[in-house]
Amino acid sequence: MDTLLSSGCEMYVLSNSSKRKTTTIHQLLQLGLDPQVYFKDIVTSGEVGWNLLKWAAGDVDTGGVDTGDVDTGDVDTGDVDKGGLSYLPSASFLGDFKAATGDPSGPLRAYIFGADRQPDVDYVEGTGCKVVNDIADADVVVARGTGCVVDKEGNNVTPKGTEDTPFYESKVREVIEEARMGEGSALPPMLCCNPDMIRPDSCRSIMPGALASWYEGYGGRVFRVGKPHGGMLGCLGIEGGGEGTWMVGDSVYTDLGFAEEAGIKGVWCWGDGIHGEDIRGGRMGTDYANGVVVEGFKDVQFG
Repeated sequence: MDTLLSSGCEMYVLSNSSKRKTTTIHQLLQLGLDPQVYFKDIVTSGEVGWNLLKWAAGDVDTGGVDTGDVDTGDVDTGDVDKGGLSYLPSASFLGDFKAATGDPSGPLRAYIFGADRQPDVDYVEGTGCKVVNDIADADVVVARGTGCVVDKEGNNVTPKGTEDTPFYESKVREVIEEARMGEGSALPPMLCCNPDMIRPDSCRSIMPGALASWYEGYGGRVFRVGKPHGGMLGCLGIEGGGEGTWMVGDSVYTDLGFAEEAGIKGVWCWGDGIHGEDIRGGRMGTDYANGVVVEGFKDVQFG
């Protein structure tokens, strides 16, 4: 990192975390990396999702967001009024999302598939949206975690430790199916704040991206923010990429997929990532034509 920094390389963190960027800043500090020293900007999919909800809810009078004193960057959203917010997707994405969520007479209403009820509620209500306990009453479904599914009374029906079990999946599907049987039966759009399918750790438990796939199976429309969607490059204020822009990551789907979508090169560090076990076990190869393959970040040679 110090070598890259001294060479004049601009480094960014682009994370699929469904939490806001301040959480990532604190985690980097715990690792001994001062974000203001090493990184030009930090963007999480949770930060983009929060800004998107705030924009859609029309709660933009204050402008700006809490960025932990790290440069916010910006992105040209065409003719769409950003209301002072950074980290928003493209104008076409914003237009589609606004059309899908409609124009409610009151606050935008959101049902949450989350991980921890109170932080999930704080996240959504901080955007000016109203949290509801029934998908049928929602203008948008926010998927930002796995582990907390609430019934119509607001009770968590998935106790801690069940999030990676058939029981959890059955409760998620039950909530969706009940909404489909209601009047009109059309599901509200879903905002997926972390497109990852599995957690990048030894547990390999499911992530919000899996919920999004289930939701689409019921005919629901899903808006995903985060890698591998190339529009995230614009949220960093980097337009067009180019030969000098590289994506370094461990996931074929999210990181290398993002590099391909964004039109940039990728560095696949597979050793400590989600594919490491499969590669070492001979169940997966390391063929990658659009960049460099290394076992660990320390093996990367930037010239």
